[in-house]
Amino acid sequence: MGKAVLISYERNGCEMYYEEKTAEKPEKWPANAREQILDTLCECVEEFKKNPSYKTREVLLSLTCEHDLNLNENFGLVRVTEYEVGILNFLYLVGNAYQISSLKTYIYNIITQVTRLQKITSWFNPVINCDEENTYRVIPYDYFLLGTL
Repeated sequence: MGKAVLISYERNGCEMYYEEKTAEKPEKWPANAREQILDTLCECVEEFKKNPSYKTREVLLSLTCEHDLNLNENFGLVRVTEYEVGILNFLYLVGNAYQISSLKTYIYNIITQVTRLQKITSWFNPVINCDEENTYRVIPYDYFLLGTL
């Protein structure tokens, strides 16, 4: 996947407007373990779409089931890109379409981890004299994540 489709929603009273755009893959992708696993999941989903067999489904399910907590690494660059949000949306829609609930649950876990990390890092702002507003928010999530996520 070289591009990811993003849809941003805006409500104005009873009407809802949306804007569709594409996000290019960042230059240094993957820059952390989360981006690496998302890339691998996309490859497995594409393989499952080409060859929907028991084997390809089991490979996909094995990537989404973390039984060993030592596998969870937070090494690498801390960032959330629009491209990553597009991949999360894509994987969620694929999980819905193919009835792969563990894939949807894994996406929820990723969003939870990123949001928790953002909240914890915002606690350090008074210590480092950072006066930025909206430090609790993950801006790409706010604008481009699907409403169901």
